[in-house]
Amino acid sequence: MIVPIEDFEALFPRPLAGSERDRAEALLGRAEARIVAAFARQGRDFLAEVAASPWLSDEAEQVVLEMVSAVILTGPDAGRVSSSTTAGLVSESGTWADPSGTAWGQLVLTDDQKRRLGLSLFGVSSGCFPPPPSWPERRAR
Repeated sequence: MIVPIEDFEALFPRPLAGSERDRAEALLGRAEARIVAAFARQGRDFLAEVAASPWLSDEAEQVVLEMVSAVILTGPDAGRVSSSTTAGLVSESGTWADPSGTAWGQLVLTDDQKRRLGLSLFGVSSGCFPPPPSWPERRAR
């Protein structure tokens, strides 16, 4: 595992509650799997690249910490933009809208994190294509 649960607990901004520790441990493994899969989708081997590039290991640790912390800290407030509560005659309202944020319980590998890991943000072309026709399409005299 890239980040052991003990390291995560030491770096997390507050003590983990009983069930949060088990959840964090499961999420750490899922975050690593998501990074490995992102590399595989681009035809790259994450473990081989970590062995060849020492910086990638540190960056991957940081990305995993960010991904898991975002899920645990957000908790039931995922997607909440604003909220208000009134005590007199009990009134409560809230607005939820967060299309690019962390959905509850889901790990998100953002474009910024992909860029930091050296992943391409766009599709990788593959195949053998003929050269484009010359421009202009008529021959010079």
